[in-house]
Amino acid sequence: MEAKRAAIYARQSAPEDEGIARQVARCTSLIEERGWDVSRVYQRDNNVSASAPRNSKTDWGKMLQDIDSCLLDVVVAVNLDRLLRGIGDLHELVKRGVQVVTVEGDLDLASETGELHATVLAGVARFEVRRKASRAAAAAAVRRSAGHPPAGRTTFGYRWVPAHARSEAGTRYRIDPDEARVVRWMFAEALAGSPLGAICRELNNGTATDADGLPLGEATRTTRDGSPWRSPTVRRLLLSPFYAALLPESVPGSGVYRGELVDLDKCTPGAWEAIVSVDELRGTRRALLDPSRLQHDGTARRWLLSGLALCDRCGVPVRSARTRKGVHGYRCPRGHFMREGNLLDAYAEHVIVTRLSEPDAASLVRPLPGVDVAGLRAREAALSSELEEKFKLAGTGPTFTAERVMSMCAPLEAELDQVRAELTRATAVDVLGSVVGADDVRDAWGRLSLHKRRRVMSELLVVVIPPIGKGRRVLSLDDAARSLSIAWRKPGRANAALPSLSDGGALLTDLDYADVRSDLLPGLSDGMRTALAGLLR
Repeated sequence: MEAKRAAIYARQSAPEDEGIARQVARCTSLIEERGWDVSRVYQRDNNVSASAPRNSKTDWGKMLQDIDSCLLDVVVAVNLDRLLRGIGDLHELVKRGVQVVTVEGDLDLASETGELHATVLAGVARFEVRRKASRAAAAAAVRRSAGHPPAGRTTFGYRWVPAHARSEAGTRYRIDPDEARVVRWMFAEALAGSPLGAICRELNNGTATDADGLPLGEATRTTRDGSPWRSPTVRRLLLSPFYAALLPESVPGSGVYRGELVDLDKCTPGAWEAIVSVDELRGTRRALLDPSRLQHDGTARRWLLSGLALCDRCGVPVRSARTRKGVHGYRCPRGHFMREGNLLDAYAEHVIVTRLSEPDAASLVRPLPGVDVAGLRAREAALSSELEEKFKLAGTGPTFTAERVMSMCAPLEAELDQVRAELTRATAVDVLGSVVGADDVRDAWGRLSLHKRRRVMSELLVVVIPPIGKGRRVLSLDDAARSLSIAWRKPGRANAALPSLSDGGALLTDLDYADVRSDLLPGLSDGMRTALAGLLR
């Protein structure tokens, strides 16, 4: 007589390979005792619950397909709990008429008695699953009310505190000092308007520094699992309420946590120390979730003047490029010039540092807005709620057509956009404030990220680059100064910085700046002056 073709099915909820291996070994021993052949081994349902649906891609689904293809005669498992925990799965085996054998005993699903026995066992198992889930839900509610996060992957910036090491309050998160420095730096950069791609680049390159100018360290070049920083990773981190010690509510639907769906007003205060303030978190989330924000960072600038400086022939922003010598340079997109960029960058930075070192530099710093942030937040919530109620009216009757509801919502949406813009301005960081008044302005400038330097440049001045002609070389800062023009957006020196070039020019005030602005760039054409007039303010 031909030996039966036996299949081993091993499953467990926890991802522990050793447990699966023990199940396979026990089943193999039983099959050998009965003289059957091991035809298939289904053991990849590791970390899979038998009480949850198992689709065709799981080993359970593949086993059913093989039974339908008449490739198996008997299914062997350690016990029924390893095989199934629901009447539905039992029905799948019953209707196929396959023999089921467990280490604890046989089940003849073809007989009435065997089916009844299996049904009772499956019912008991299902009862245990539901009772366990009920207890877990009650425990989770108690845990949540106390502000404790669930077990699992710990948020970057924190470390999990095991039960034996917790305080009387039962705090489960403790701050990881090195990672927390990275988190604070990310939030500061985001509030200053840095693109996600630029944040990733500085972390991956190891050039990021904290507020004191100290490097964040080699360990910060990668995420905790050793991967390079990516924009989606940084975005997910910056949206997380955990950093402000807020425990998010369960998101309805798929059960998958998504930071952009979290309502901060519905979060529970967490029983752990915050890394950033709630205001910082709100400001960052508001900026990242702004629909007008560019959704990718592949074009983040890598050089100081690219996209900021203008060609003095056509007024088009210059682009970064590589010269024939393979060095960093700038070119006019319309072909008017290609120039080496290092000295141009150095001179532009020297001009900025010199201006920010002047006694009146504090006048350049944007004053803190006298904004009622709490009032704006309340108005934002009220407008959002009113809009939601208006949208529900659409289609409820002849009076509330889609067009009618949209017209009713338009002024509310306009006011909501204005409120959110005011909130964004109120929480934005003025980069100049971290440089002006520093004991060493040049050192403070050097600690700024590239994006922050570019932001200061765009606020204070416009660099205009002309062609320099064949045979002429720029070998020093003096040469660079004579080979470009600078138009100030705010009071400053005319083409100023190096003493040998400034001719002792006096500082300009807001009043006389408007009168002399047209004289700052004497070599420009009328067309270029017109183009700059729209930029200078």
